[in-house]
Amino acid sequence: VVSTKPREEMNLESDRLVANFVPDGWSTKLDATGHVTGFRKNAAGEDAVTGDTGTLTFWPRFSQPKELNVSGNVVLRSKEEKSGDTRTMQTAAFRMEFSGGKEHEFSKPLTAETLGAGTMEWTDSVTQAGAIAPARTQLQADKLTMTFADTTGKAKEVHANGNVHTERWITGHPVQTATASAGTALMSPNGGWSQMDLQGDVKLKEADRSGQADRAVFERAAQTAMLTGHAIARDATTQTQARRIVF
Repeated sequence: VVSTKPREEMNLESDRLVANFVPDGWSTKLDATGHVTGFRKNAAGEDAVTGDTGTLTFWPRFSQPKELNVSGNVVLRSKEEKSGDTRTMQTAAFRMEFSGGKEHEFSKPLTAETLGAGTMEWTDSVTQAGAIAPARTQLQADKLTMTFADTTGKAKEVHANGNVHTERWITGHPVQTATASAGTALMSPNGGWSQMDLQGDVKLKEADRSGQADRAVFERAAQTAMLTGHAIARDATTQTQARRIVF
């Protein structure tokens, strides 16, 4: 199924497609089974989703997307046109809700959530000086929920709940890991994350250095991590305790 609109292209492919229509002619639902692949491209970037099965329901009369459900080995990839940064979400089942239902109004994503454990990974488009590969950041949790800006339809925040685990890989540095009960990642306009806020029994580790606190806030641009609430930092020979510790 292919949809072409001014400045936007969309398509959906699978082994089997079933479209449901009302007598007036507009579509109500599209069921896809087997090797489901969806793709959308516009001036802002590209989005692609794959899975085993999928269902797309439409707003009445205008055949605009209302809700997308995909299950079975779900992978959702997004690439920003300006920055080239990429974002990948993996989960067993996924749901996305869209605005719309009004004439002359395009559907825009409102929320996207995993219906179980999920993993989100960001890959920088620019490789840092001296590095052989771009930096990567991964966020895992029992549930991930992404919200989008009302005006632009771009991702705004990612909320992680339950057994939160993050990893960051930078060439020439040990892997940086953190665990917490919950967390929120704020998204930058170029599609990457700008700030990550972890709460609840936060623990950090990088080689022989470690830390813990009630809360940790990571600022990507400033390259800082701030621990607050019973903050402790350790290395091979020392331990420091304070109300706030900034790396």
